[in-house]
Amino acid sequence: QAHAQMIRRGVRLLFVIGPSATVVGVITATDLLGEKPMQFMESHGVSHAEIRVEDIMTPASMLEATSILEVAQMRVGHVVATLKAVGRKHLMVSEENGRRERGLLSASQVARQLGIEVQTFEVARSFAEVLVALAEVS
Repeated sequence: QAHAQMIRRGVRLLFVIGPSATVVGVITATDLLGEKPMQFMESHGVSHAEIRVEDIMTPASMLEATSILEVAQMRVGHVVATLKAVGRKHLMVSEENGRRERGLLSASQVARQLGIEVQTFEVARSFAEVLVALAEVS
């Protein structure tokens, strides 16, 4: 249900905010529709309704990040090159040595604004992820 609303509104990623109002992770449409929920259900013996966002989100510690000071010096080409180099669709922007998130750079947003295609070569790990990618394109 949440994934359908995300796709309908053109949102592919949401920040997950912890109790201290800091970003503790992100959840994507691919996370919701991919194999993560099924794997969690099988490994923990729970129903789909019992899965929490924190169970399948990508923790902030696993996100590729760059400093806002570096971003301020970058040109768009540098942003695209960085996204390609890390093989991700998103790049977290932070300050205070990663302790405070300032935003997110998105390959699809850069592509839309520039009218170009930005392929970061993020490889689908399941058929469900391929279906999500196809839904995002259409």
